[in-house]
Amino acid sequence: MENENEKIEAPLHDVKKFGTATLGERGQVVIPAEIREELDLKQGEQFMVLLINDSVVFIPGDKFEEMG
Repeated sequence: MENENEKIEAPLHDVKKFGTATLGERGQVVIPAEIREELDLKQGEQFMVLLINDSVVFIPGDKFEEMG
C-alpha cells in the first residue's frame, strides 16, 4: 500500500455471511461452520493473513494465488 493511512473499505453489500470467532490461548481462531461450508474449507488448509488498518483478513491460500 503506497499510503499507510489510506483506507481499504469493503462495502457491506459485499458481505455474504458473517459470524463471530474467539481467539484461543494458543492464537487459534475457529472459523464459523457456515462460512467453512460456504467456502468448502478443510482441516489443515493454509491462509494468507493480512492486517489491513485495524482488521485481520484471512484469505484461503488457493484464492490468494488466483488474485496474483
